[in-house]
Amino acid sequence: YIIKQKDAFLPPKLLDIIYISNGEPQAEQWYEHLVNVCGRKVKRVQNVNGRSQAYKAAAALSDTEWFFAVFAKLEVVDAFDWTWQPDWLQEPKHYIFSSRNPVNGLEYGHMGVIAYNKQLVLETNESGLDFTLSKAHAVVPILSAIAHYNTTPELTWRTAFREVIKLVDRKSTR
Repeated sequence: YIIKQKDAFLPPKLLDIIYISNGEPQAEQWYEHLVNVCGRKVKRVQNVNGRSQAYKAAAALSDTEWFFAVFAKLEVVDAFDWTWQPDWLQEPKHYIFSSRNPVNGLEYGHMGVIAYNKQLVLETNESGLDFTLSKAHAVVPILSAIAHYNTTPELTWRTAFREVIKLVDRKSTR
């Protein structure tokens, strides 16, 4: 039998929050903002070479089966629900939350907070163009943050270039 209601004997374990930074210009500002907004402990991974290695370092630091990954270009929104839980009855997957693009105002998954499944992260050896999309994943249409990828011309270009390459690659595989 599946218990569909929350009972006192089944308290949800809050997912770890892990902040990942690698020298971004506003990393300290958004880290302090995150700590103030979420109101609980935030773990941190800094200056790890390579995205895949940074995600694996975050997974190794996590004490929960899923963890929220918050990236150094993100200004998390005050209303984001840090008590959110994954669907424990489905197969393990990563959950991608929306973020707001400050240039055009659109809200979609690019650069949003991600609830990574710890085991899937640790098992990923070859990720192709996108680490998150290389394993089972789902989009959660809840606004998590504003993505400040456009703080310098180089960061703006690099982020846009990377996303266009992913979109072109995805389109060519259909």
